[in-house]
Amino acid sequence: MRGVGLVELLVAMSLVLILASFGYRWALVLLMEERLKVAKNTLMGDVNKVKLFSVTKDKMWGIRVERDRNCYVIFEDVDRNCRLGSSSLGSDACVYSGTQTFPNCDGSLDCVRVIKLPEGVLTSSDVSAVFDRKGYPRNAICGLGPFSVNLKNSLGTIRRVIVDRYGRVREEGPTRQ
Repeated sequence: MRGVGLVELLVAMSLVLILASFGYRWALVLLMEERLKVAKNTLMGDVNKVKLFSVTKDKMWGIRVERDRNCYVIFEDVDRNCRLGSSSLGSDACVYSGTQTFPNCDGSLDCVRVIKLPEGVLTSSDVSAVFDRKGYPRNAICGLGPFSVNLKNSLGTIRRVIVDRYGRVREEGPTRQ
């Protein structure tokens, strides 16, 4: 009876390692693509929710995407200046993980909810928009303001969330950079 030799064992282990390395890369790409898709779907849902709040609650609601902190903020524009008030959001608001709610809705400050983007998903620019009672997006100077947000993962795949001047939300992508 003959056993398995050392060379045969090394060849079998090297084949298993080569196949495992391909599987690892495939799983990593799948994970990064799924995180990007989840971030895009969450952002699109929250933009639609903000628009719905503005139409149904007869108040202006907005969303601000912050590139440096890798998050976005949903807020009620109480003072109707089409911006997120600096008094309600500290400089480190997006440092919190997950969702952080600030219960300061007393009429003097903007109501804020901070949503952190998934790990490995980045935005390319800061975007701020407020929706009026009719659901039209307004920019920082309260003019009609269509906007778009580019979400990018570490593999270079970009998905784009676009809001046109009538408040319709759509997506573009995925595209490779």
